[in-house]
Amino acid sequence: MPTSSPLHPAFGPSSPAVLASRLAREGDWCAMVEHVPGERRFSRIDVDGAEAWVISWAPGTGLGLHDHGGAAGALVVVQGSLVEQWRTRRAPENLRTNWLTTGSVVAFDGDHVHEVTNRDTQPAVSIHVYAPSLERMTFFADDPRDDHEVRYSPARVG
Repeated sequence: MPTSSPLHPAFGPSSPAVLASRLAREGDWCAMVEHVPGERRFSRIDVDGAEAWVISWAPGTGLGLHDHGGAAGALVVVQGSLVEQWRTRRAPENLRTNWLTTGSVVAFDGDHVHEVTNRDTQPAVSIHVYAPSLERMTFFADDPRDDHEVRYSPARVG
């Protein structure tokens, strides 16, 4: 279940949420941001013990409903606002919405499934951290027969 606090009991001091919050504060990612109209752009951040990305979201862009292959993770909005619609694998019928603004932190376990979009008129930037590193992602369709698994591909990060 997502939480707005990096101190969620399911995550310790070296959790993705703590690392994502630290990376957001340090600001080394700023030079990696690419705002391209109509596109979601991403760059990998070098970190030890996890996988981290900075993602730039043009207005109207997003990534459809997906999981992270069992990895725990976190995202921190560092600029603008995003909307996360999420559920768990255990409760697929219970889709919830988080409205995320600058400074929002969402931490999640390997059961988390979400869609992230920029519904604003301004670009947004977020930092994402996964542990263990991503090996696969499943993208979910309205009809479960159309769900598909993607072996890890940097082109699909989110």
